[in-house]
Amino acid sequence: MAGPPDETLTQVGLAAGAASPETWGLRVLCSPDPGVEGLTLPVGDRLTLGRVQGDLVVADPKLSRRHVSIVRQGRLPVFTLQDHGSKNGTLLEGRRVQSGPLGSGAIIRLGDTLVAFGPLAAGDALAQGAWVGSSPASRRVLGELDRVAPTAVSVLVLGETGSGKELAARRLHAQSGRSGAFVAVNCGAIPGTLAESTFFGHTRGAFTGATHAATGRFEAARGGTLFLDEVGELPLSLQPKLLRALETGEVVPVGGQQPRPTDARVVAATNAQLDAAMAEGRFRPDLYARLAGYVVRLPALRERREDIPELARHLLAQATEGPAPRLSADLLERLLLHPWPMNVRELRTVMQRLALLSAGRSSLDADVLPSELLCPPPQPTLSDPLLSARSGRQQAPDAATLSGLLTRHRGAISRVAQALGTNRKQVYRWMAKHGLDADAFRD
Repeated sequence: MAGPPDETLTQVGLAAGAASPETWGLRVLCSPDPGVEGLTLPVGDRLTLGRVQGDLVVADPKLSRRHVSIVRQGRLPVFTLQDHGSKNGTLLEGRRVQSGPLGSGAIIRLGDTLVAFGPLAAGDALAQGAWVGSSPASRRVLGELDRVAPTAVSVLVLGETGSGKELAARRLHAQSGRSGAFVAVNCGAIPGTLAESTFFGHTRGAFTGATHAATGRFEAARGGTLFLDEVGELPLSLQPKLLRALETGEVVPVGGQQPRPTDARVVAATNAQLDAAMAEGRFRPDLYARLAGYVVRLPALRERREDIPELARHLLAQATEGPAPRLSADLLERLLLHPWPMNVRELRTVMQRLALLSAGRSSLDADVLPSELLCPPPQPTLSDPLLSARSGRQQAPDAATLSGLLTRHRGAISRVAQALGTNRKQVYRWMAKHGLDADAFRD
């Protein structure tokens, strides 16, 4: 359970010393050359790839001798892709290009080799556990979870549907050292009439049908972690009672008189906009403040695309009896370019479908994918807002994009404004709209 307010850890305190200067480079996602698959390589001022010549030589027969270069433009992290007249061409975000600007997270295809471009992960290796993926976005989240896990502070996990909120909560519990159980409650699935009994338990005869006493979720999680999934769906009538339990460390069963102590550490999660719920009176601000001792924002799958090949192989292996087939470059490219609105949950469904089609096959090509993944890839968006600024276009970013920029620039509003091609006041307006606080992203 969360401690008193003066024990609450701030985003600043947990992140102190964790940041390091960004190094930009390539990560090889898949290749017919097993010696380079998974390799990361910094760009510096220029990085050249080819089948025979270059800083990275790849044994891919579809590459030209000297295939492509990535060149840094000046001192800012602005990079350009330059194809050297290769026979089979270079594809950027699914479209053939001779040259062009590179945004963070860009997917580049050279022959049957797929690479991702962007900031490289820095720091010591982190145990992944059940979390699959080692992209910079994944490492940031795992680092945050591991730093806050041993504390008593309440944690609020924010993320889109299917982004892994329960997985994050389970990691917090596993890394916490707490000896009690991990108890999960879906707040959106509890009937209003049973909500209080579900959380706090009840005595025998407390209400019609209560033929025996029952233990509530708080007591079941004593010494462990109570995970409140979809906390934005909590009945309003229950919220003050939950707040009191968090503040006092005690619960009173329905029909009971004597309070019972509990030290369950609370982790809450939601994909809802709680700021809007508070403004409309559907969620209590004081309860939000108690739950949000530390806020973890999970990246959407489209924000950690480098993890998709590893995730796809992992999910396919889980769903396949015997050895899983190899995924072709064409298939992986389609997976990388799909927006995944339902995140990992949607990817799991696709890979389970592919497992049904893989019997007796040693490899799978793109023709087995569902029709929505076989459509031509959409015109790529400028994933790095620096490119938007250079092209003279200004677009209102969504919450995920703005949060990503604030993380990348460590809360420096002037740098975020420069990246978006706008002014500081506009950035502050967008932050207010999405309920973001610059202090939460500063070192």
